Amino acid sequence: MNISAICQACGGRCCQGPIFLRAREMETFGEEKKARFLEHAQVLTAGSTYVLPKTCPYLEGGRCAVWHEGRPFDCTIFPLSFDLVEGELHWHMAPCPLGEAILAGTAEDAGAWLDKTKRLIIDQVRTWTPTERADYEGLSSPWSPRGGGVG
Repeated sequence: MNISAICQACGGRCCQGPIFLRAREMETFGEEKKARFLEHAQVLTAGSTYVLPKTCPYLEGGRCAVWHEGRPFDCTIFPLSFDLVEGELHWHMAPCPLGEAILAGTAEDAGAWLDKTKRLIIDQVRTWTPTERADYEGLSSPWSPRGGGVG
Protein backbone atom coordinates (compact mmCIF):
# COMPACT_ATOMS: atom_id res chain seq x y z
CA MET A 1 0.00 0.00 0.00
CA ASN A 2 1.32 3.47 -0.72
CA ILE A 3 2.19 5.92 2.04
CA SER A 4 -0.46 8.47 1.07
CA ALA A 5 -3.29 5.91 1.18
CA ILE A 6 -2.17 4.67 4.60
CA CYS A 7 -2.13 8.24 5.94
CA GLN A 8 -5.52 9.15 4.51
CA ALA A 9 -7.13 6.13 6.15
CA CYS A 10 -5.74 6.96 9.60
CA GLY A 11 -8.00 9.83 10.65
CA GLY A 12 -5.33 12.18 11.93
CA ARG A 13 -3.14 10.36 14.46
CA CYS A 14 -0.34 12.79 13.57
CA CYS A 15 -2.56 15.64 14.73
CA GLN A 16 -2.83 14.39 18.30
CA GLY A 17 -0.34 16.30 20.46
CA PRO A 18 2.19 17.03 21.46
CA ILE A 19 3.21 18.91 18.32
CA PHE A 20 6.27 21.17 18.54
CA LEU A 21 6.79 24.25 16.40
CA ARG A 22 9.76 26.59 16.27
CA ALA A 23 8.85 30.29 16.40
CA ARG A 24 10.53 30.94 13.06
CA GLU A 25 8.28 28.33 11.42
CA MET A 26 5.35 30.56 12.34
CA GLU A 27 6.85 33.41 10.33
CA THR A 28 5.49 31.69 7.21
CA PHE A 29 1.96 31.49 8.66
CA GLY A 30 -0.67 34.05 7.82
CA GLU A 31 -2.03 36.06 10.77
CA GLU A 32 -5.24 34.01 11.07
CA LYS A 33 -3.39 30.69 11.01
CA LYS A 34 -0.84 31.94 13.54
CA ALA A 35 -3.54 33.29 15.92
CA ARG A 36 -5.51 30.03 15.82
CA PHE A 37 -2.38 28.01 16.55
CA LEU A 38 -1.32 30.30 19.42
CA GLU A 39 -4.76 30.01 21.06
CA HIS A 40 -3.96 26.37 21.74
CA ALA A 41 -0.16 26.42 22.14
CA GLN A 42 2.16 26.86 25.09
CA VAL A 43 5.54 28.56 24.78
CA LEU A 44 8.54 26.69 26.12
CA THR A 45 11.03 28.23 28.52
CA ALA A 46 13.56 29.67 26.09
CA GLY A 47 10.73 31.14 24.03
CA SER A 48 11.79 29.83 20.64
CA THR A 49 9.52 26.79 20.58
CA TYR A 50 5.79 26.26 21.05
CA VAL A 51 3.95 23.06 21.85
CA LEU A 52 0.40 21.99 21.12
CA PRO A 53 -0.20 19.58 24.00
CA LYS A 54 -3.48 18.26 22.60
CA THR A 55 -5.17 17.87 19.24
CA CYS A 56 -4.14 20.36 16.57
CA PRO A 57 -6.81 23.00 15.86
CA TYR A 58 -6.31 22.32 12.16
CA LEU A 59 -7.52 18.71 12.33
CA GLU A 60 -10.86 18.86 10.54
CA GLY A 61 -12.81 15.77 9.57
CA GLY A 62 -9.87 13.52 10.36
CA ARG A 63 -7.57 15.41 7.98
CA CYS A 64 -5.11 18.29 8.06
CA ALA A 65 -6.83 21.48 6.97
CA VAL A 66 -3.55 23.33 6.31
CA TRP A 67 -1.71 20.63 4.33
CA HIS A 68 -1.43 22.84 1.26
CA GLU A 69 -0.27 25.89 3.27
CA GLY A 70 2.64 24.17 4.93
CA ARG A 71 2.47 22.28 8.17
CA PRO A 72 4.73 22.41 11.21
CA PHE A 73 7.96 20.45 10.80
CA ASP A 74 6.83 17.82 13.32
CA CYS A 75 3.75 17.15 11.18
CA THR A 76 5.85 16.84 8.04
CA ILE A 77 8.13 14.17 9.51
CA PHE A 78 5.40 12.14 11.25
CA PRO A 79 5.39 9.21 12.09
CA LEU A 80 9.15 9.51 12.53
CA SER A 81 10.09 11.41 15.65
CA PHE A 82 13.28 12.06 17.55
CA ASP A 83 14.81 13.19 20.79
CA LEU A 84 17.84 15.46 20.86
CA VAL A 85 19.93 14.31 23.81
CA GLU A 86 23.29 16.00 24.38
CA GLY A 87 23.47 16.83 20.69
CA GLU A 88 22.66 13.26 19.55
CA LEU A 89 19.53 12.31 17.60
CA HIS A 90 17.55 9.32 18.88
CA TRP A 91 14.91 8.04 16.43
CA HIS A 92 11.39 6.85 17.34
CA MET A 93 8.45 5.65 15.25
CA ALA A 94 4.89 6.52 16.26
CA PRO A 95 2.50 3.62 16.77
CA CYS A 96 0.19 4.58 13.93
CA PRO A 97 -0.78 2.65 10.78
CA LEU A 98 1.96 4.33 8.71
CA GLY A 99 4.65 3.82 11.37
CA GLU A 100 3.71 0.17 11.66
CA ALA A 101 3.75 -0.28 7.87
CA ILE A 102 7.15 1.41 7.57
CA LEU A 103 8.64 -0.79 10.29
CA ALA A 104 7.08 -3.90 8.74
CA GLY A 105 8.28 -2.92 5.27
CA THR A 106 4.76 -3.12 3.82
CA ALA A 107 4.49 0.55 2.84
CA GLU A 108 5.62 1.21 -0.74
CA ASP A 109 8.87 3.18 -0.82
CA ALA A 110 9.18 2.96 3.00
CA GLY A 111 12.98 2.82 2.90
CA ALA A 112 13.23 5.83 0.62
CA TRP A 113 10.73 7.76 2.76
CA LEU A 114 12.64 6.93 5.93
CA ASP A 115 16.01 7.95 4.45
CA LYS A 116 14.57 11.19 3.07
CA THR A 117 12.85 12.06 6.35
CA LYS A 118 15.92 11.36 8.48
CA ARG A 119 17.96 13.61 6.15
CA LEU A 120 15.28 16.32 6.46
CA ILE A 121 15.49 16.13 10.26
CA ILE A 122 19.29 16.24 10.30
CA ASP A 123 19.30 19.24 7.94
CA GLN A 124 16.65 21.03 10.02
CA VAL A 125 18.42 20.46 13.35
CA ARG A 126 21.65 21.84 11.86
CA THR A 127 19.89 25.17 11.23
CA TRP A 128 18.58 25.55 14.79
CA THR A 129 19.82 28.38 16.92
CA PRO A 130 21.31 27.63 20.36
CA THR A 131 17.99 28.75 21.90
CA GLU A 132 16.01 26.34 19.71
CA ARG A 133 18.39 23.53 20.62
CA ALA A 134 18.04 24.38 24.32
CA ASP A 135 14.24 24.26 24.05
CA TYR A 136 14.30 20.94 22.24
CA GLU A 137 16.85 19.29 24.53
CA GLY A 138 14.23 19.41 27.30
CA LEU A 139 11.64 17.59 25.21
CA SER A 140 11.07 13.98 24.39
CA SER A 141 9.01 12.26 21.75
CA PRO A 142 5.78 10.72 23.00
CA TRP A 143 7.16 7.41 21.69
CA SER A 144 10.51 7.74 23.41
CA PRO A 145 11.66 5.40 26.16
CA ARG A 146 12.21 8.63 28.15
CA GLY A 147 8.48 9.37 28.06
CA GLY A 148 6.83 12.04 26.00
CA GLY A 149 6.29 15.74 26.18
CA VAL A 150 7.88 18.65 27.91
CA GLY A 151 10.74 17.57 30.17
